[in-house]
Amino acid sequence: MPTNDLAWVGFSVEIGPEGGVYLLDWHDQDVCGNAVKFPNSGRVYRIMPKGAKADARPNLGAMSDAELVHLQMHSNDWYVRQARTLLQYSRGKRQAETRARSFTSSTTC
Repeated sequence: MPTNDLAWVGFSVEIGPEGGVYLLDWHDQDVCGNAVKFPNSGRVYRIMPKGAKADARPNLGAMSDAELVHLQMHSNDWYVRQARTLLQYSRGKRQAETRARSFTSSTTC
């Protein structure tokens, strides 16, 4: 993305659930130096096509594991990836809870 802003430090490009392109910019004037002049000067840009309409988005955090598994067939890859991430965290949490119960039951007499 061409820019005439000398403080522009675009460092990440992500795709949002609605298909928007998100650009992250740290925006600091001392890019290559050791001093951080503006530590709270980050910016986020969203690029959308003209006339794009907002989509109704489901609350993935409120979905059951079965619903998240079903999202693996969604046509929008963002939902697929987010559902996989939530399923991974959910599995890790269940494993930790199982280990804690196992440890608690084995240490009581």
